[in-house]
Amino acid sequence: MAPKTLWVIFLIAFAALVGTDYLAWKASNLSLHLGQVGGLASPVDDYFNSHYDNMFKKERLEKQLATATNEEEYLAVTKDLAKVLGDLGYTVAQSSLLVEIVEKYPNSRDTRVIEANKVLAESYASAGRVADTLQKLECLREIALKPNLNNTLINDVLRIAEKAKAEDFYVQTSELLLKSNIKPDQQLSIMVNLMKFYEKNGKKDKVASTEKSIQELRKKVDVSKILEKEAKSIIASFAAGNFDAGFASTASLIKQFPDQREQLQLIYVAAVIQAARAKNAVALTKGWGFLAKTEYVPSSTKDKATFDAFSKAAMDSARYFLEINDLEGLARIGEMTSNLSDEFAYLIGNFVKGEIWARTGRKGSCPKLLYKIVYRPGQDLELDGNFDESVYKDLQPFPGDFWRSFCGGGVNLPIVKEEQFTLTAYAFYTEKYLYLCVNAFETNMSLIRLAQRSGDNREAWKDDCIEFFLDPHRDLKYLHQWIGSAGSSYAHYQHTGGDESLTRPEGEGLKSAARRFSDHYQVEIRIPLTQLVDSGDVSGMLVNADIRRQRHLSTSMKAGTEFENAAILIVCWSPTGGGFHPARYNFMEFEKH
Repeated sequence: MAPKTLWVIFLIAFAALVGTDYLAWKASNLSLHLGQVGGLASPVDDYFNSHYDNMFKKERLEKQLATATNEEEYLAVTKDLAKVLGDLGYTVAQSSLLVEIVEKYPNSRDTRVIEANKVLAESYASAGRVADTLQKLECLREIALKPNLNNTLINDVLRIAEKAKAEDFYVQTSELLLKSNIKPDQQLSIMVNLMKFYEKNGKKDKVASTEKSIQELRKKVDVSKILEKEAKSIIASFAAGNFDAGFASTASLIKQFPDQREQLQLIYVAAVIQAARAKNAVALTKGWGFLAKTEYVPSSTKDKATFDAFSKAAMDSARYFLEINDLEGLARIGEMTSNLSDEFAYLIGNFVKGEIWARTGRKGSCPKLLYKIVYRPGQDLELDGNFDESVYKDLQPFPGDFWRSFCGGGVNLPIVKEEQFTLTAYAFYTEKYLYLCVNAFETNMSLIRLAQRSGDNREAWKDDCIEFFLDPHRDLKYLHQWIGSAGSSYAHYQHTGGDESLTRPEGEGLKSAARRFSDHYQVEIRIPLTQLVDSGDVSGMLVNADIRRQRHLSTSMKAGTEFENAAILIVCWSPTGGGFHPARYNFMEFEKH
């Protein structure tokens, strides 16, 4: 028997089996009873329900459509029929139905007809069918302009016309809008879009005349709302990955509104942040190229919100280039941000230099301070706040000076060296723990704040305390914060994405102890190595780290005042100037063993 005949017999038998199974199941009404005791169903029940039920619906709706006597009834049926055709995967029939709707009621103002016209116009524009696109757009334009202007619809018309490269129609529609009874701010918005259209299509003479008209209109209009709307549209383009179009639109806006340059620069900042998220190195570098030429550079003290936006863009960029190990890209970001201002050079310049040094063989002198944490196997301690164990005798203190910092972020240049309330710090590690030991000098020991209970306490930072920050992978993605207070309370926090979210990881073994004297106090903090990295293997690791003291005096901690829970002084090993600023941290290296 021929193979073809065998396949025919097999398919007929399979269809008979499936049909018999389904009909027998329905005839016995078992689905009702078995469904009550476990939700059983025929093996083919779902298939019949999803496909054949839709086929029956299609036949029924097509009959209703043929007998529909008015527009409302016709459109109600077509809405249901279009959904059924889509569920069945009949896309050609679905498209034919849309064509039938708009041909039957071409100028209908029913939203279903309008949407059908828009879908077809979009489809024709994508296919390059300009004549068919214009036919639909002319209907939509007429609906959008009369009797009252439909802004959403007319914007869709212009967008599709631009997509179809229907230049004459786009200009004609814009001119009709300008002649209609619309407000000056709407006129200005249309003129700005028209000018961008001319620029995109190389119409230099039109650009010049439109630019002149825009300048005249600006005298009558508050441009802030227009710029806000334009900025949102451009940022949406960046989010969708359309960076070139967004950059071109931003450059056009800056050209038209030079007195708004400061705020418009933030669009480039948004582009950089979106490019880093999209992992688009070309767009990211291009965005920084625009920012590097800016005439407006925010200050952390005078314009903190904008400065923070620029800072986030810089940090996101650095994270991305570190992630892909692109040191050339990282160096470009370091150079461009450093050229913006002393504050930005201070914020990220040393970090970039440090990472390039660390990732290229550590040649030459280290560009920032480096403390080597010695390995002392078998010398774990019972913490008591005293530094009298033998392990301390040959430890070297942290090198360099300690600096003043401030709460609330910013950079606060120039950084001031702390002379009076300085720290002396040591560290070593064993097979299981990292030990940090700090002397904090104080002239008013009787006044330091000691309000928190001892032991593991999330509020430990509210007392006079020592804080230890560590970025284990030097990638600015997250950092650890351990706290040991002068009153023997302690805590562990983890900050993700710089400081965007904060958690308190679980884990046993973290301990702290303090001892107070007449002119200083001492804190010992014991940190499980598994809190640094899951494996606990830190041998040879180079990390970014900072040690700081929050100096809290109880006389300044009055409840209900602005000083409640506020540190009156922060003393840091890494000169951050304000906030955490992990890019400013110095190096620590675990001795290799």
